[in-house]
Formats: sequence, C-alpha cells, structure tokens
Amino acid sequence: MVFDILITIMSLCLIGVMGGLLHSLKALGGGRAYAVPLGAEKEKDMSGTNDMQIFLTYSDIALASSLIIIVLLALLYSLSARLGLKKGVQTLSQFNVFLAFFVLVWLLTMVPLQPIIDVAISGSTYYIQLLVTGTWQFSSQLNEPAWANSWTYNYYFWWLAWGPFVGVFLAKISQGRPVWQYIVGVVVVPTCVTILWFSVFSGSAIGWDSGHSSGIMAAIKIDYTQGLFVFFKQLGWQGGVLIWASLLLLLIFVATSVDSAILVIRNLAGAKSSHRLSLYTWSFVLALSGWVLLLQNNELLNRSLAVIGAVPFLFIFILQLIGFVKEFISELQE
Repeated sequence: MVFDILITIMSLCLIGVMGGLLHSLKALGGGRAYAVPLGAEKEKDMSGTNDMQIFLTYSDIALASSLIIIVLLALLYSLSARLGLKKGVQTLSQFNVFLAFFVLVWLLTMVPLQPIIDVAISGSTYYIQLLVTGTWQFSSQLNEPAWANSWTYNYYFWWLAWGPFVGVFLAKISQGRPVWQYIVGVVVVPTCVTILWFSVFSGSAIGWDSGHSSGIMAAIKIDYTQGLFVFFKQLGWQGGVLIWASLLLLLIFVATSVDSAILVIRNLAGAKSSHRLSLYTWSFVLALSGWVLLLQNNELLNRSLAVIGAVPFLFIFILQLIGFVKEFISELQE
C-alpha cells in the first residue's frame, strides 16, 4: 500500500518535471518566427497567422506542432528505453554530448573570448563567496522575494521532484565504483562543464548584445526561452545551423531525461525488462500528459505538479540522508 502511494507520488513528480522540460521546447510549438527560421521574418500575435502558414490559425499551428513534438519525443524515449541502458540510453546520451560539444565549439569560433572569460571568473568567484558564507539561502528572499518565489524555491522543488529518478539511475550506473569516482563523476565534472557551458553562452550573448544592440536582453525579459534563438539569428546562416542544432539538442535532452526516468520507475514497480506493456503504458501516459501541459503552456501548473510530488519526498530524503551517514560511518570504522 505504502509502496503504491510512493509510485503514485513519483508519477506526479515525473509529469511535473516533464512539463518543466517541455516548457523549454515551446519555441518549437509556438510558431515564433525568430525562434525557428522558416522564412517568417517577425513574430505575429496570437490572433494572427504566420506568412508561411496562411491557411491555419495560430491555435491550429500550436496544436499541430505540439503534437509533432510530443510524437517525436515519445518515439525517441520509448525506443531508447526499449533498447535498454547501454544500447538505448547511453547511445542517445553520447550523441547529445557530441552535439552539445559541436554547438559549443562552433559558437566559440564566432564570438570574442573576453566576455566569456569575464563571466566565468566573476560568476564562479561570486558563487563560491555565496556558497561559503551561506548568504545564497537568504539574500534572494530578502532582496527580491518575487524572484525567489518564481525561481529559487521552484528550482529546489524541481530537483526534489527529480531526486528519486536521478538518484536511483546514478546508483544503477555507478554500482561497484568507489566513492571518490562517484563524487568526481557526479559532482565535480558536471559542475565544471556547467560553468563552461553557461559562461560561453551567457558571456557571448551579453558581449554581442552590448556591442550590437541586438535586442537579446529585451527578448529575454518577454520570454526567457527565446533569448538563445534571438542571439543565434544575429549570426547569419551559421546561426541558423546553430538554431536547428540547439532545438535537436533540447529535444534529445528531454528524451534522455524521460527514458532514464521510465527505466527507474519500471524497475521500482517490479516490471521486467522483457515486459513491453508497462513500457508502452508509461510512454503513452507521459506523452499524453506532456501534450496537455505543452498546450496549456502554464509554467505555474508544471511547478504545482512538481511541488505536489516533491514535498512528500523531502521527508524521505531526510531519512535517507540519516541512514546514509550512519552506514558510511560504520563502514569507515570497519
């Protein structure tokens, strides 16, 4: 009974988190001209039509494009989960790593390095200062409570919702490794890659916007998911290639997140790898839920679902942490 309740809660977590991931893909489904270079030169309002899609209303376009996104996404993560950890999940993840490296290196060849270096040094230094002093926990709440409510707490609960899936998946692929390898592979390396990734994209965008007045910051204030595409559009045909590569990168990133979560939740539910019914059931449920959330385009709804699932796991995490510390101390004493 308790286990069934936990599986249900994890399902809510997964649906909420998937909605949050799909929010980053709405550039594909919103018909925005500056996000996807299909020939339309400017964004139309929701009552209008796109130049290339004159016979369809905006709602028809959003409905069709969001359905295409979900179908492609469902095919990707279903096939990946069906092929298993090594043939499916690992292969898709490795392809995404190479694609991300391609986008990163290509961008570096087109932008000045100084703004990137400045952002990397100043951002890392400031983050370390906040981390050491502990002021990061309270400064945003005291100085900008609205920002803290919309981002800080949302990010905490989002990762609480992801925690059960990420933790079990990392434990599965790290079984048999010493603790130091686990820490390096899960904490140190991803942190360094994250610093590099955000420094390159944020530094290059800030430097470009300050030198060309391209409207990147203005676009971010309206819709933060569009800043990257507005930036790339300034880079000519090479920016067009980067736009499509980034959209593919986003699509596969969501797929690699969901396929891992499906493997974890099927494993916890006791489903055998040879049983395809549970795999296809989870794939269909997540695809249907994701389509509804994508059509709603309601970020608050995604947060609410993630929070509903994450709060009960907060208490479980505390108990797990206590158990882990006790077990770790006992092993050190042996």
